[in-house]
Amino acid sequence: MNRVHHGPKLEFALITSLLGRQDGPSTRRAGLVDDEVQSQAILDENTPHIQVIESEDSDDDIQLITRKRSRIDLEGVKGPDSEPSISHDDDSEDHCSICFDAFTSSGNHRLVSLRCGHFFGEDCIKRWISSESGKACPTCKKSAKLKDLRNHFVASIKAVDNSEAESLRQSLVAFQRENEGLRLENVSLKKQIEEIKRNGSSLQSTTPTWTVHSSFFLQRKHTYILSKEEGSRAFDLNGERIVVSVKLASSPISEGFGITILDANLRPIGEKFGISNRRIRTIEFCPFDAAVYLVGGEDGWLMVRSVDGGIRKRVAVPAPVWSSCWTCNNKATIGLSNGRIMELNTDDMSLNDIIQWDSRIGITQIVKLDKLFSLVIVSLKSIRVVRHGRITSHLEEEIRSKGKILDVSVFASHNSFVVSFPSSDGSIHKLCRLSVDTDDNVEVITVSEFKSPSKSFSYLWKNVLFFFGGSLTSAIFQEDFKRIVVHDWSESKEDKFLTVGSSKITHLRAVSSSASESSHILALAEKELHLLQLSLAK
Repeated sequence: MNRVHHGPKLEFALITSLLGRQDGPSTRRAGLVDDEVQSQAILDENTPHIQVIESEDSDDDIQLITRKRSRIDLEGVKGPDSEPSISHDDDSEDHCSICFDAFTSSGNHRLVSLRCGHFFGEDCIKRWISSESGKACPTCKKSAKLKDLRNHFVASIKAVDNSEAESLRQSLVAFQRENEGLRLENVSLKKQIEEIKRNGSSLQSTTPTWTVHSSFFLQRKHTYILSKEEGSRAFDLNGERIVVSVKLASSPISEGFGITILDANLRPIGEKFGISNRRIRTIEFCPFDAAVYLVGGEDGWLMVRSVDGGIRKRVAVPAPVWSSCWTCNNKATIGLSNGRIMELNTDDMSLNDIIQWDSRIGITQIVKLDKLFSLVIVSLKSIRVVRHGRITSHLEEEIRSKGKILDVSVFASHNSFVVSFPSSDGSIHKLCRLSVDTDDNVEVITVSEFKSPSKSFSYLWKNVLFFFGGSLTSAIFQEDFKRIVVHDWSESKEDKFLTVGSSKITHLRAVSSSASESSHILALAEKELHLLQLSLAK
């Protein structure tokens, strides 16, 4: 039995867990309390407490432990069956009751509270709730979940003062929005001045009108028939080769879905080959090795294949694969239909969960933003950004009011994306820009919006955002009209409508061109692949 001495005359038996923390922030109250100790109801928290612990096994084994003590109410000590709890000081509002460190206004130990109202450091309470015994508030024992955590900005808490940095951040955001508004206004004024010069109109005109001096022109259209049956949902290209998923002719001895490889002019290279009994949902070329691509689909398999048609490796996954994104030469992030995010190591084809969502909604898109060192992860109900291990959700109120996301098209090199929502009179598309503030927080700034009259959304498709003619441009599929609208976000060019017959477009991609006044759009339909060459008409 260990003996604890408070000086040469004071001696009692007290289990060490009463004085410190063991297995989490709560302490277990147990053991016998000497009558001489019971008279000391409260110990001074600000005085370092020295314990001399002697072991009966060795008289020479003496440990000196210096510990900053919190106030302990010895009158409340109960037997070993009592529930764990944490005692608090008068100034416990100044520090975390789990680790006793001061709160901060940002970072890993920022001030948060549970639904019951008790305060903790963010990392401390997250670890506590994630532990096996931590499903309740360590102070009041009320039920606690990670989604209950709320951030606080309270002047009375002794936190690191970053008010000046926050003020500068808000000013920066305001300037960015003002600058974007002025840019768009400048474009409009240039168009107005150009029209006045062309028509010789008076500067006193109160209702000026103008025509756009530059517009999109469809220079060439080429179509390749992939299959007689619907089923094409994914494709990717590496500059020389286009790998496309296809529905193969029904056969009892072969897989129903496969791959065909085309060159840049949509000429087939080799024969189609089957790889799956269910639809293929993602094809992703490795940006570090142009000969390798990743394939996944609804059959619950992931494959690493080469452009020569050979399969290198494959692995079973716990749910259908909906999306994928290479993050380095031997790793890829995988989005599953049940909302799980996993990392694939192609060296040994191992899979590990890397992000735990609070939702089981399928992940429709994953995009890497190299400039921001971030991943954009999209589902039907959320847009989240992962940066340096931190996850932030964006446009939550808008997504909640609209009900769902139709599509998010990301242009990684410009840190921009267009999010599409259903609306009462069609659909609405918003151009947004991602940025990082002075506190390393990711922010989303809405720049502009475009309304479409198309009201049908019977299936999922992917639009595309790209840079063309000196400004950001979107190609958006309108299901009602079976057409693609090309929209210039600076509004310096007229919208261009491209008909695709009765095709159900599933995936749009833009292909960069060496000519600044020419661009290509690849439009994948259920049965065919369209190559649309756009030029600028003066």
